[in-house]
Amino acid sequence: MLNLFSPKNFLVTSNFVLVLLTSYFISSCQSSHKVHSKKKVFSHLNYKLPKKWSNSDSKVLENIIEVPKNLLNIASVKSNHTTLRKTPNFKSRVGNYLLNEGDELILFERFSFWQKVFIIKNQSMGWLHKNSLVRRKYLKGTVSIPSHFIPFVFAKKNIDWIYDYSGEEKVSFYIPKGSLLLKLKENKKKYLVIFPGSNSLASIDKSYFN
Repeated sequence: MLNLFSPKNFLVTSNFVLVLLTSYFISSCQSSHKVHSKKKVFSHLNYKLPKKWSNSDSKVLENIIEVPKNLLNIASVKSNHTTLRKTPNFKSRVGNYLLNEGDELILFERFSFWQKVFIIKNQSMGWLHKNSLVRRKYLKGTVSIPSHFIPFVFAKKNIDWIYDYSGEEKVSFYIPKGSLLLKLKENKKKYLVIFPGSNSLASIDKSYFN
């Protein structure tokens, strides 16, 4: 029987354990560094960019997309018995459903005094006059949106640079001309988009789509 407590065997065993612990420590540090570097672009969202992107990846897959509310343009209904319109005018309506004060919705495209909205509570899409809305800020939590409700944009030229979801950190990433992306939000210079069939968010200059 091997005597682990003999001076010679104890020294060999101790060295072996030390090597194992050192290897584990190095491996843990490397793993931690890799996770940190990936989260640098998409921080707390854990949304990772695809390894590459091609036109064949631009198919709109039917899935549910979950997005933090603070990244979207959120508003609420100003008063009870508000009618959701099918088109941007007062003559049409979406069924007999009436919205109530405080109902939350996501703002998408705008036409004149009308806003295209997604009603979070009953998962429906329609138009509301801007005077019937109250903008909301600093919201917590997430919202689930079926992908077919989200408007899309086409890249009219090759995209070489994108930004993280906040629009601040620039990242080298190639998206070919003709790719289709889902547009969650827009400001004066950029679109916040999601890659179809993934949980990858990015902010991209509007110039690539105009």
